[in-house]
Amino acid sequence: MINIIEAKQIKDFKLQLLFEISDYKVGKKEQVRKEADLKEYLMAKKRREFLLP
Repeated sequence: MINIIEAKQIKDFKLQLLFEISDYKVGKKEQVRKEADLKEYLMAKKRREFLLP
């Protein structure tokens, strides 16, 4: 049988993991968004260079 302190530590550890995973997912979304913005910026820059003689 697990004592109360061990049970609390396990619960805290699971919560910590959950927060780390959600932070990681948010970080990933931000990274993807930044890459998309960069790609869009570069495409716009190429279009301008192509249009302007």
